[in-house]
Amino acid sequence: DDIDEEEDSTWVNQISGRNCVVFLIDSRTEMYSKKKGSSYFMQSIICCRDAMLDIARKQRGDMVAVLLYGTKISEGKYAPDNVAILQDLTVPSISVIKNFIEIIKGDCNQLRDKYGDVKEADLTRAINYCQIVIHLSKKKLYMKNIVMMTCDDNPCGDNEVAEFRARKQATELFQHQIEFDLISFGEQFDSSKLFKELVLTSRGELMKDWENKDPILKIEDLRDQIEKLTQKYTRRLSFLRIGSNESRVILQISLSKLFTEPRKFLTTVKTESPRKNVDHKSNQNDALMNDEDDDLFLQEEVLAAVSQYENIQSTSTQQLPTSVNATGKINTPNRSEENGKAEPSKDEALYPLIGEKYINISKAELKKRTMPIKLNMRRGFQLIGFVPTFEIPLFLSIGEPYFVLPYGRDKNNRIAFSHLLCKCRDRGVSMLGWFCLTKSSPITLTFLHPMNRSTDSEGHPEGFLLVKIPFADDLFNVDDEECKINHEPSEQQLNAAKQIVSKITLPYVVDMFNDSEFNARTAMIEALAMEYDNVPETEDNTDIDLEDIGTMLGDLSGIFTGSEDPEESVIKAGNKRPSTSTDRRDDSKQRKPADIIAMIQNGLASKLTVAELRDVLKAEGIKSLSSLNKSRLIDIATRRFCSNSQ
Repeated sequence: DDIDEEEDSTWVNQISGRNCVVFLIDSRTEMYSKKKGSSYFMQSIICCRDAMLDIARKQRGDMVAVLLYGTKISEGKYAPDNVAILQDLTVPSISVIKNFIEIIKGDCNQLRDKYGDVKEADLTRAINYCQIVIHLSKKKLYMKNIVMMTCDDNPCGDNEVAEFRARKQATELFQHQIEFDLISFGEQFDSSKLFKELVLTSRGELMKDWENKDPILKIEDLRDQIEKLTQKYTRRLSFLRIGSNESRVILQISLSKLFTEPRKFLTTVKTESPRKNVDHKSNQNDALMNDEDDDLFLQEEVLAAVSQYENIQSTSTQQLPTSVNATGKINTPNRSEENGKAEPSKDEALYPLIGEKYINISKAELKKRTMPIKLNMRRGFQLIGFVPTFEIPLFLSIGEPYFVLPYGRDKNNRIAFSHLLCKCRDRGVSMLGWFCLTKSSPITLTFLHPMNRSTDSEGHPEGFLLVKIPFADDLFNVDDEECKINHEPSEQQLNAAKQIVSKITLPYVVDMFNDSEFNARTAMIEALAMEYDNVPETEDNTDIDLEDIGTMLGDLSGIFTGSEDPEESVIKAGNKRPSTSTDRRDDSKQRKPADIIAMIQNGLASKLTVAELRDVLKAEGIKSLSSLNKSRLIDIATRRFCSNSQ
């Protein structure tokens, strides 16, 4: 039910965004008692400071907030009782880190005097307020994490209602894709009383491995390796699965988030509209996977395993109650009474289309097909098939990608990964499959592109590039009028295009540019070491200054985008009167914005010049008008002013 009721936005979001971590520090009376040196509360503040220093040095834009749980007074927007915000959700800066340094120097006495402390407080409301703080940030967040620090292994005591509410809150964190971690203090801390269940529930792993897994972090193990808190934001463990059930090959992979989208796969291959009938024998996956010398590409075993897995899933769905089948909209394959074999349904016939130049699968189709798989879907990449890389068009590379490398030091895992990478690179193919970042994340279609050391990864390790791809109904639901090309470019446009290319093309080599990310990190470390008030600004000259392009091109951009349609010019030439056209040009120079808007509302926008249209739209706050032609400007102006007049 949850899958069918999800909004469409969850299926079109980019894979990545900003990361955030909210530290929830237990500030009740017991945390201030000193045992073996500094108090537990002081150790928590030091841990937050070190984590913010580590995030600031990495300069990745991650956001941090610090909340106190168990205070006498409440502070913060919508803050419940006994909860106070010590630091709002923001990117760690010099001033923020300095505040925590001053708190540590004062032994946290001023903080305790300001907020006070109590012996008992509501844990559920505190965790829920952390979730509210994350939502109030109004930022697109990729990894959302709540890290609680406490020495009390059972803050709910014998109150069964409070324990139930805490478990319910952990389930809600799982639904909102917010991970919950705990840092414990004290040797007698028993996580099995409550917090082990809360942490595993928030991750969706409660029933996976209860006895042999303790997800609680101890402060003693964390002191010398504070990067454990932020390591998962830059590198995540995942899995690459080929085949299913007994014949499945599982490789451990690490995902590193990239912030700049590479340009290798931005090709200009024209795409075809979806065809209804596709020859199964011409599927390009067959030619690729039919290699007797390669165990990873055995066609018969992989396809047989996939078919067996689908039959098992369809059989299990038939045994579900009628209400489940009705709400989930699961279509089981039709079975023939004579031979008892499953007849391929319309949905199953879509699989061979994966080897074409388009992905003929819609959002509704995905939800219906993956309902039985979603219930058992594990995080990672599940291979569907292979597609020639050169046939992947421009728009099949969206969002911020991941860089995929083998995980760990296992020799067999690295050899199998390298073997798969070399095979894909030598044959010029990319892997297509389902991808699930976490168990609570939506399933997306993604490509794994092999990187070539000679052209893509010089000076870097070889690996795969994981990018998200759109759905068929997003690709082909295009207005025909917007894509219609009525004429070839004129000679004037061609000359303007040549001059534009000659002016904005710069001969360069990579060594002539600075590493902006390295310079930013160096500036941050210098500011932290020298205790500057602000971080020195660093110049980023890796990209051309887009603001000066308009000045550099002058009238060339207007000539290139504002030339009249040759068909319209021919019509005008037949009825041309020299004296009238001269008067019309003179009148156009004297038109006022109110007159221009009136002409647009009266349906006379075609008689306006490109400059007049841009000026009146620019006054309305519309940006990026220099790249639009006259017909597009007329369309925008008509929608803008005609709708307002009505």
